[in-house]
Amino acid sequence: MRLTSLQSGSNGNCLYVEGRESAILIDAGISGKQAELRLASFGHDIRKTAGVLLTHDHCDHTRAAGIFQRKFGTPIWASQATFDEAHDRHNLGHVDTHHTFRTNRTFRVGEFEIEPIRTPHDANDSCGFVLICGTQRLGILTDLGSVFGGLGDT
Repeated sequence: MRLTSLQSGSNGNCLYVEGRESAILIDAGISGKQAELRLASFGHDIRKTAGVLLTHDHCDHTRAAGIFQRKFGTPIWASQATFDEAHDRHNLGHVDTHHTFRTNRTFRVGEFEIEPIRTPHDANDSCGFVLICGTQRLGILTDLGSVFGGLGDT
């Protein structure tokens, strides 16, 4: 797996994770135009991502998720609470394709097996992810603020 940070910080968060055959985005806190341009600068096409996974509902992680879905056809993956809160509070607009998951229940996006792990944060149903692709594992944890015991079970 290869990880590229397109942006990280209170002005927006978006990570790109590339496997052998597919890629995913973690969070959509930057504009669609910026995500597209930044990925292109690395030789990647945003339209080829298998999905965008949302860690939590804060706007610096979700503000462009609806745009990613409408403009690039990128399916959104989020817990139901995260999706509802982001949709209602941060106006994601019309979303055709979104999928929900539950923390501590593994799901697949493209070639990635994804283990969502509940994290301590002041958001509705905040989570991090352990991504598994072949024999590689990658942990993505954002906005923690404190040590927690959530990783002992993975």
